[in-house]
Amino acid sequence: MSFEKDSLFSRQIGTIGKKSMEQLLSQRVLLIGNNNIAIEFSKCVSMLGIETLFIVKGMGRKVRKSKLDPIINDVKYYNDIEDRESINKISIITDLCSKLNKSLNIKVVSETILDNLSNFITTNKVNLVVYTELLPKRSIQYIEEEVIKSQSKFVLGFNHGLNGYVFSNFGNHIVYDSDGEIVKTAYLEHFTKTRNVINI
Repeated sequence: MSFEKDSLFSRQIGTIGKKSMEQLLSQRVLLIGNNNIAIEFSKCVSMLGIETLFIVKGMGRKVRKSKLDPIINDVKYYNDIEDRESINKISIITDLCSKLNKSLNIKVVSETILDNLSNFITTNKVNLVVYTELLPKRSIQYIEEEVIKSQSKFVLGFNHGLNGYVFSNFGNHIVYDSDGEIVKTAYLEHFTKTRNVINI
C-alpha cells in the first residue's frame, strides 16, 4: 500500500486493519441502476477505497406517459427523456466519486452486458454486483443467478416511498467466530405495544 493511500485511509486501517484495507483496495464493483440509491451507494464505496466501479448505462427509470401531453406520449421524446435522466445520474455519480477518491477507476458500460452477465463478471473479475433498479426487462432472479454462477456477491437495494429494502446473497461461505457467544434457540411467546414501544 502506498504512503498516500496509507494516510488517506488511516482511520479505516485503524478500524479494520491493513490486510482488510488492502483487500478493499482491490475490489471491483458493478452497479446496475442509475437512481438516487445508486448515487448514495457509489459515494459510500468510493470513500471505502475500492479499485474499480463499473456503471451500467441506460438504466434510468422511465418517465410516466401523460394523458394530457401528446409530446410526452411521442415514443422518441419518451426515450430521449429516459436517456437524459440516466446520463444525468451517471454524470453525478462519476463527478462525485472522482472527487471523493481520485484513484478510483470508473467505467461506464453498455446495458448489453446484461445479456451475458456471468461472462462480464468473470472476465472483469467483479467481486460485487449491486442492483438498485426493479426493471421488467431483467428479473431479480436472473441477475442473482448470473452473479452467483460467477462466484461473485450480490446485493439488491431499492426503495418504495418511505420504505427501503436490502437483500444480499454472498453464495456459500463460512463464518468463523472463535470467541463468540454459544448459539441459543429461543421462541417468541408474545409481545405488547405500549406508547409505540414494543415489549417482548
